[in-house]
Amino acid sequence: MRQLAASLPELQSEVSIRNLACLIALPAWAQFSGLAVTDDGTQVYFSAPLVLTADSRTGLNSELRLYRWTANGVEFVAERGSLAAPGVSSANAGVTGARVSGDGSLYGYTMYNVCASPVQNGVCDNVLPYQAVLQGRISAPLGAGQLHLSRNGRWALLNQTVTWNYRVGPPVLFDTQAASVSYPPGIIIGTQSVSSGGMVLTSSGIWEASTGTALPYGLETPFLPLAISDDGSSYVYRANLYDSAGKYTGYGLGAHSIATGADIRLFTPAAGSSQLPQFMGVSNDGVKVLYRVTDSGTEGPAFLADARSGISAPIPLADGELATDGAMNGPGDIVALATSFHRIVMLRYASGAVADSRTIVPVTAWATVPSLAPGSIARIAAPVPPGVEGRILVAGAVAPMVAATGRQFIFQVPWEQPAGAATVTFDYATQSPFRQTQRTNVYPLFPGFEKADPGFSQPLGIKMILADFSGLVIAQPAPGQIVHMYMTGLGRVQGSVETGTAAPLDSLRPGVNALECRFSPLKTPAQTLFAGLAPGMIGLYQVTFRFPDETASGPLNGLSCTVKGPDGGTTFGFTGSTLP
Repeated sequence: MRQLAASLPELQSEVSIRNLACLIALPAWAQFSGLAVTDDGTQVYFSAPLVLTADSRTGLNSELRLYRWTANGVEFVAERGSLAAPGVSSANAGVTGARVSGDGSLYGYTMYNVCASPVQNGVCDNVLPYQAVLQGRISAPLGAGQLHLSRNGRWALLNQTVTWNYRVGPPVLFDTQAASVSYPPGIIIGTQSVSSGGMVLTSSGIWEASTGTALPYGLETPFLPLAISDDGSSYVYRANLYDSAGKYTGYGLGAHSIATGADIRLFTPAAGSSQLPQFMGVSNDGVKVLYRVTDSGTEGPAFLADARSGISAPIPLADGELATDGAMNGPGDIVALATSFHRIVMLRYASGAVADSRTIVPVTAWATVPSLAPGSIARIAAPVPPGVEGRILVAGAVAPMVAATGRQFIFQVPWEQPAGAATVTFDYATQSPFRQTQRTNVYPLFPGFEKADPGFSQPLGIKMILADFSGLVIAQPAPGQIVHMYMTGLGRVQGSVETGTAAPLDSLRPGVNALECRFSPLKTPAQTLFAGLAPGMIGLYQVTFRFPDETASGPLNGLSCTVKGPDGGTTFGFTGSTLP
């Protein structure tokens, strides 16, 4: 074990750098999402999992809430409140999908995970996946569906209505002018699916409320309609692309004229890339199309395309800043973008160029915080853009920063942090109107393995080091082979160690809790030779296993582990060829 401790510092620099480069996936909850803009740009609606600083309420549910920006600042609009279904969560739980008429007199939204019956003993027996609501000159709950709204506010469309037991019902189209209801056939398709003339994108074609019939889409290639222009003249779609040999090459973005059948390609992915066009908006006349291009994530550069020429122009943002969501007004001369720099910007166009650009919702320090364990590192997406100074506090105590990039922060949870609910504060100087805090849970034990670095193929997708620290384990360990792995959340250790200080190099800090793991399909658990703090590192545990003298019946396909001791006990693991 002396050799193990002495050899680790030689690899420390390399391992730390690769750890730093291993970026976590973006959270399901984007900071600002579901944008909608009035024609004159005086109102911008958006959803956020945040609470305004001026809101003095406590004990609020973690959910998406709807807000509105005006010249007077950001104001609260809607939340589920007492309708929140307890114990039911999803990536978009709360209020999102804002829709607004061009003149701002009517707006609506969709609430996700709604309790349609009184909550008894913390349980809801009647949970609806979504509920649509209209507000403004007409205020009414529309029913269990996802809301679409035409720009003139006449047509409110419910997509895939459901009952409490998740039985799917027909789409419903409300004519708010005639106070009548109709039922388009098939399934509603797209994100902007109803025009001011009552034309609806469906799986059966482009259905017209005035005639009750559907027009064909007029395309042969496999495609997915995304939005219909508000004047009903064209639609935007995403299509599968193939090369001359018939090999799939990715998704393209196009615009198709309903009247003439003319078709314009707006985006083609670079050869060999994983680029994906993400539609964000189309002008009333279908001429301007707003989209971003992502690559294995949800953020990317934004573009404004001309559907007549097929030319796309990049939308200027700060260096390194990417769009995460966005919307466009009806005339197509105002764009609002939520960005990776944790703000919302508005750009006004004139004569095809940006005439004005300004921040309407300032930088807000925010990130999804995982469950934590005392003494261990935690990884979060960078809560602020580069250059913003500050610190992270856990229950009021400073959490030392171990490493930071423009994409990811790695901090250590103080060893002194007790188990239980805790508030994580992003103490950064911003002009945000929102609280810069998150709630999470701290557990005495919250074990997890460090993942293999991007671009490295290792057994089970776990970072494994050879016994002599000469390199990475790239093949399935042989019977009796010794390997080292890195973990977090294994609890207290023997001997003293200070928060923010690397584990000593001249003496070991073994854990007080026992760890045992079995790697499937092996029948026998591996022998744990050491499980304690990794010498020379902060907040990481080093675990050394000797694989059993047993020949596996096939490739490793999962693991199951148990930790138990003075800090309690827990089991964890996974099934599959790669660590989730």
